[in-house]
Amino acid sequence: MADQAQEKPEGWADRHLRRDGGRAPVTSGGLTGMSGAGALRAWLSLLVLLALVVFVNVTTQLDDARRAGIAMPLSLPLTLELTSSAASCIAGIVIVVALRWAPPTRRPFWRTAAIHLCASLVFSAAHIGLMTLFRTAVFAAAGHVYR
Repeated sequence: MADQAQEKPEGWADRHLRRDGGRAPVTSGGLTGMSGAGALRAWLSLLVLLALVVFVNVTTQLDDARRAGIAMPLSLPLTLELTSSAASCIAGIVIVVALRWAPPTRRPFWRTAAIHLCASLVFSAAHIGLMTLFRTAVFAAAGHVYR
C-alpha cells in the first residue's frame, strides 16, 4: 500500500481494503468479528478441545477410582463431563457477546476489563446453572437423584 500512496497519507484514500471490495478468504472483515469459515473453524476447534478435556477427565476419574478400589461405572464420569461441556458451549454465547460489545482494542482498557469481568461472572453462573439442570434431568431420567 505504501507504494500506491507514495508514502504520502493524502494518497491513502484510494487504497482498497479487503472489506471494500472482493471476497475475503476466511472472514468478511466486518467490525463485529468472525463470520463464515472462520467462525465455523473456531466452534469446531472448541468442540475438539472439549472432547479432549472430556476424554482426559473421564479416564482420570476412572483410573483414580480403580486405584482407590472403588467400582465406578463409565456412565457416571461420562455424564458429569458431558453435561459440563454442553453447559460450557451454551454459556459460551456470553463470551461471544462480551467480545462484540467490548473488543480488546476499541475501548478504554478499564471499560473493556469491566465488561469482560462481568461477562466472566455471568458465564460462570450460566455454566453452573445449566450443568446442574442437565445433571438433574439426566439423573432423574435414570431413576437417580443428583446431589
